[in-house]
Amino acid sequence: MFEQFIPVILVLGVAAAFSALFLGISFWLGPSRPNRLKSSTYECGIPPRGSVQIRFFVRFFLVALFFLLFDLEAVFLYPWVVLFKGMV
Repeated sequence: MFEQFIPVILVLGVAAAFSALFLGISFWLGPSRPNRLKSSTYECGIPPRGSVQIRFFVRFFLVALFFLLFDLEAVFLYPWVVLFKGMV
């Protein structure tokens, strides 16, 4: 019964390995010399208002996340509906 899941597990394992590999390479090779100028706010030449750290409301993030979730669900559901309509 579990033999049918071996390809899925293999693909997930390879994807996780590549993700970890590229993340490790970026930390290893990437330059990391933070200074005050890099950490400052940049607003296209306009003098900055406030600091870099601003309060971010999670409510807006959740609305965007739910929109993407249901939008992708509709995209993947449409071909299934078309095929199901052809079978009936």
